[in-house]
Amino acid sequence: MLTNLRFLSAGCDLNFHHCPSPARPADRRSDARTHGNRKLLLRLRDTLAGRGQGQERFDRITYLIAESIGIEVGSNCLFHDPETLELCAAEGLRRGAVHKIRMKLGEGLVRRGARTA
Repeated sequence: MLTNLRFLSAGCDLNFHHCPSPARPADRRSDARTHGNRKLLLRLRDTLAGRGQGQERFDRITYLIAESIGIEVGSNCLFHDPETLELCAAEGLRRGAVHKIRMKLGEGLVRRGARTA
């Protein structure tokens, strides 16, 4: 089953898709997920607190999230204006598309959720 992890807050739309691994016992899966979430949050905190230009850190955040859930393609979009999202960082997509692709709210599968969130 394909699942979607999405975070939309403060004008930021993070979209990542992955297929979960085969089922494991619930208690082991829960422990592994908690450990993985904690590890990701620490890595995100370090990235946000670290040095580097904004775009470098945004790219790193995109990579960390994609890596943590085992996917090859993910994107971060920010609101360009109240009705338009702009691709601002991507993992597994052409680098040349970053800051050039804009979508109106409601365009595309995942961007529909931005209108209601």
